[in-house]
Amino acid sequence: MKSRDDEILYTAQLYLFGVIPLWKVKHTKQEWKRRILLHPSNKLIELQFIEAAEEEKK
Repeated sequence: MKSRDDEILYTAQLYLFGVIPLWKVKHTKQEWKRRILLHPSNKLIELQFIEAAEEEKK
């Protein structure tokens, strides 16, 4: 049985060197945890999570 966290997509904006915007990515909470644990040494790309209300404005 899937939990609610497995259905919700969380959006993050990827930034190169924390300044240059690259693209937006959507994953579930479990996918984000897996990606963060598998690539902890990736310091060139920064994630900034986008709030749902902020995304609806655009």
